[in-house]
Amino acid sequence: MEKKALLSYGTHPSFPAITLPSSGGEVAVKASTWLSQRKKELEEEFDAKAKELYDMAVSTARVNCAIKAFEPITGKLYFLYVRSSGDEFMSHIEPHQWTPSTQPYKYIGMFKLNSDGIWKDVTKTEFEHDGDWRNWGQ
Repeated sequence: MEKKALLSYGTHPSFPAITLPSSGGEVAVKASTWLSQRKKELEEEFDAKAKELYDMAVSTARVNCAIKAFEPITGKLYFLYVRSSGDEFMSHIEPHQWTPSTQPYKYIGMFKLNSDGIWKDVTKTEFEHDGDWRNWGQ
């Protein structure tokens, strides 16, 4: 026996025609558009956070491998240099404080040790000034 109440069409000529509402398509298009926009926003947020975490991991690994003649203190600024031999080392001395005879081969950047043991590269972020090295540690 056929269940006439479940059919998608009228079973008798006197029954009204069954039509689907036209606004349902518009709602579906709007929902689809919103979902695709939100997906794009989330992907951009994810990519930005992933890049930030990757950069932080690279900085921390690099600084942890550098030669240190001291025990780093949380919250202090340290400066990463490269000797002419290629060895990287950390120093308390800011780039402008070196004399020409003691100047290391290359200045890499300024780092700050966070309380969670992660080295944050603050060369171009928190302490960005006019480019004058004398202002970098202030």
